[in-house]
Formats: sequence, structure tokens, C-alpha cells
Amino acid sequence: MRESEIVAQSAAIELRVARQATRLTFFDPKTRLSGESVSPDGANTGMNVTKVVLPPEAEAPFPAEAYISMSQSIWVLDGQLTTLCGPETEILGAGDCMSLGPPTAVTFKNATERYATHVMIVRRH
Repeated sequence: MRESEIVAQSAAIELRVARQATRLTFFDPKTRLSGESVSPDGANTGMNVTKVVLPPEAEAPFPAEAYISMSQSIWVLDGQLTTLCGPETEILGAGDCMSLGPPTAVTFKNATERYATHVMIVRRH
């Protein structure tokens, strides 16, 4: 195998690995929601995995337009997360997983005194 082929293979493998030290992070000062993109950039899977933290007594609303052309599941790692999807309300605890249905406005709430950590798994259509 030539050196150029080895370098090309290494670059392709690196695209499938998201090192913790280089992950993109975000913070929304309005909702106090923070998180990090866990998925490797450029993996070309059509999926995105994001770890999200919602602080105590906080809520984060998202319009229905945010969910067009995607499927989304939420997996709660720690704490309690209340999801308001249109007229439906679900209270999720650690270990619970929920899939969102057709595009509708969604509000995530943490009505507790503890941080709520969850993973959002998004698949683009």
C-alpha cells in the first residue's frame, strides 16, 4: 500500500470519530440550555447525536418548523424532563426514551431542582 493510500484511509477513519476534546458545544443564554454535538462531523450518516443539559426550573420551546424533514428520539440520561408536544405531555425519567411524532411545537421543561441531561438522536430525511 502506498503512503498516499494510508493517509487517505486515516482521514476517512477520522471522520467517523468525534474526539471529546474537539466536539462543538453550545449554550443558549435565553433558555440556559447547553450541550455538545456528539456525532462525528462529516460522517455522512444522516444522523446527529447531541448531548443536552437543561438546568433546574428551565424550559426550551421549539417551533414545529424545527422538526420538518427529520425524525427525533430523546433519551434521558439523568434527572427528569417534561416534554409538551402539542396537547400531549410526557414526563421522562432517567433511562426513558421517547420518539417525537409529526412536526409540532415542542417545549422541553425541567421542573425539578436537579439538572436534566438527555441525548437527542436526530435523523434527517
